[in-house]
Amino acid sequence: MTNGKESSCACESVHHEWLQQLFAYYRRISPSLLLENKGSVARDHLSNERTYLAWLRTSLSIITVGVGESSSRPFILY
Repeated sequence: MTNGKESSCACESVHHEWLQQLFAYYRRISPSLLLENKGSVARDHLSNERTYLAWLRTSLSIITVGVGESSSRPFILY
């Protein structure tokens, strides 16, 4: 019988090694190493994302209104 600290099969040790390699890779490429979350870094990032999405939503609305208006009127040459 095994206690809680010993692995019950060899697959768990392989799984554990795989997770360690994954975490090591993530730590190497993680942007959190470049941006320390001091003060309001996360809040500023999220507010910038919301602003970008608001501009995108507005531009798509304007494009939709323009296409709808141009397709509803007949084409007239002056």
